[in-house]
Amino acid sequence: MKGADYNNQMFKQVQDLIKEISNVKQDLKDTKLKHAEEICTLKLEHQKEVKKLKDRIEVLEKENTELSTENKKLREDNDRLKKIINNNSDNSSNPPSTDIKPNKKIPNNREKSTKKIGGQKGHKGYIMAKTYVEEKIRAKEFEHKVVGVGKENKKYKSKYILDIKTTVVATEYRFYADKNVNYSIPKEFQTDVQYGNSVKTLCTVLSAEGYVATERVSNLLENITDGKLKISTGSVVNFLKEFSQKAEVTMKNIKNNILNSILMHTDATGDRAENRNCYVRNYSTNNCTLLITSRGKSKKHIDEIGILNHYVGTIEHDNETVIYNYDSRHGECNVHVSRYLKGCMENTKHKWAKYMRSFLCCLNNYKKELVSNNVNYLSKEKQENIYQFTHYDTVLKDIGNAINIDFSFKTRTLQDIKKILFLTKRY
Repeated sequence: MKGADYNNQMFKQVQDLIKEISNVKQDLKDTKLKHAEEICTLKLEHQKEVKKLKDRIEVLEKENTELSTENKKLREDNDRLKKIINNNSDNSSNPPSTDIKPNKKIPNNREKSTKKIGGQKGHKGYIMAKTYVEEKIRAKEFEHKVVGVGKENKKYKSKYILDIKTTVVATEYRFYADKNVNYSIPKEFQTDVQYGNSVKTLCTVLSAEGYVATERVSNLLENITDGKLKISTGSVVNFLKEFSQKAEVTMKNIKNNILNSILMHTDATGDRAENRNCYVRNYSTNNCTLLITSRGKSKKHIDEIGILNHYVGTIEHDNETVIYNYDSRHGECNVHVSRYLKGCMENTKHKWAKYMRSFLCCLNNYKKELVSNNVNYLSKEKQENIYQFTHYDTVLKDIGNAINIDFSFKTRTLQDIKKILFLTKRY
């Protein structure tokens, strides 16, 4: 019996153990299923988070690209504005009126010269010769006065002081009556008192060429005549109008000479008249100059003058952009080439600009030296020697490397140099 109970108990324990194992297996299965669900949920959440992060990264990369582009543009604008601020009449084509005037003393931008103060070598001096004065005295063109210094005797040395005096001359014109008691009086004698040509000429020269205000012209004539001649400002204006009418034919001839010239220089200077801005533009050749006023510098105002829009020669100017609208050959003042190079040196620190400017300045000094020695021509062999000695082609190579342009051609003229400068001005 004991053996049977023992077996029964053992069997029961085994059944309980099997049941317990079965429960454990079920719990393990449930736990695995639960973990699988949780893992699946975590994977989905992780995938969503990864996708969200990738989207964010993509947005940030896009923003970064946009910011980089904007930053590059701002840097370029900053460099451009710095160059504009740094540009002045000394290193660009800007007129002196656009220079920023600081509160402190304006620095002297002139380069130090080794030349001595005063007249330079080769410059012809001029003094008033004693013989010239004595010739004028003998010809009675100079009024002669003698002032003795010391006790008078036969031996003396003459020294002259030249001076002027102003007197008012009243010239009376008497118009006599004819048999019928009629008077033949020209139109210029409309009033009883007229001003002579000398007075009119002096007023016109002071006002038009000397650029003296009409009121000051009137005061000046009153002062130099000790108050004897009082001319109104209205009369001074009338003198100018009269001169303008009489000069129309001469002005027309000057204009035609300029239009028929091979080379013409032009520039405009700003001014104020009647509380408004105006400009005086000059048109010049070797033989004549024409000055014309206008209210602006635009193409419209230039066309109204009627010179550049009919001119077919070469126009020399100071890189005035509006002038390039005219279908002519163009040349710039060489001083502006030097200014461009100086501006490039200051704004970009490119060494090639320094070398090119040094080359041009040395070449200009050499030319002046040759001209002073009456040498006006150089053979091609000597020209070639100059370029080789100054390493000109090496400078061109440095320029090409700086701006990524291959200057493989032989550049041997100043016009070609100006073309290079046109390409490099933005650097």
